[in-house]
Amino acid sequence: MIQPALSVRSFLCCSLAVLSAAMAAGPANAQSAHSLIHWVAAATDEPCAAVWLAEPGAPPAQMHLRNFFDRRLFSLEPLCVPLNLLTALTGSNSDSLQFSDVLGSRIADPVETELAAMGPDGLLIAGARQQVLEILREGNSCSGWFASQEPNPAAKFASLHFQSDPAGSSLSLGAFDTGGLSVTQPYVARAQEGVGPGSTITLNAHGAFFQHSAGTMFRMPGSVSHSRPTISILHVGDYQGGSLKAQVTTLLHEYAHVVELIPVDTGRADGAQLSTQNTETVLRHCRKQIDASPNRTILLPASFARF
Repeated sequence: MIQPALSVRSFLCCSLAVLSAAMAAGPANAQSAHSLIHWVAAATDEPCAAVWLAEPGAPPAQMHLRNFFDRRLFSLEPLCVPLNLLTALTGSNSDSLQFSDVLGSRIADPVETELAAMGPDGLLIAGARQQVLEILREGNSCSGWFASQEPNPAAKFASLHFQSDPAGSSLSLGAFDTGGLSVTQPYVARAQEGVGPGSTITLNAHGAFFQHSAGTMFRMPGSVSHSRPTISILHVGDYQGGSLKAQVTTLLHEYAHVVELIPVDTGRADGAQLSTQNTETVLRHCRKQIDASPNRTILLPASFARF
């Protein structure tokens, strides 16, 4: 990510735009930063990004971030807004918004540059990736589990690359047997086992990382598979497909393969069952941090604003 240079004029123009909006809103109408859908600081011909604040119920069309609009701050860099002044005007809690040291906390991230080139899919991956990085940088049960195998789990995860598989399976497979009906959903993601920094996680474009449902193909005993107009709901563990928690769980699961915390669950007859067991292992160590994802503040660079 290359950050454009900012002049004093650019900073002041953007600051005045946000300050004017805050003053116009008035203290009575700006009791919380979360009650303001967004601040757009334009009014200048020099680079200036926007600061976005959102709350549950915000229109899902905004930035294609339906899953991320639950009390999270998206700060599109370069930041040219007087955040402390804005916080004071709105009366919001600076701890919940994590404004401290924001200006100096971001450095160029080549993986984010790659994700921005992927379009809307890259945006979703970037958001979940940043959630995982925050989890791994904290001292908690999840980061401790990964640290038992990888000395610096956040650094290694930050080095990983991502790709979407548009040719991945798109149908769930339902089978009737003596135990009743079982449904195997499209694969969600895959990664190599026990590989070094810079390896790649592949995400099925039709799987539960991106999608919440899939068409279903049924197979009766002794017959060939045939499709029916039936939709099955996708899940990652007990999280609905396409949700932020499902996305964070997916990345943690695949990273656990990368550092050899869970066994290989692809290319074998019991792969689907073993994958479920592996996800349960991840949740046993990381559920609390995954469940906290909707309330965690993350930062994304300005290159994602066009999606």
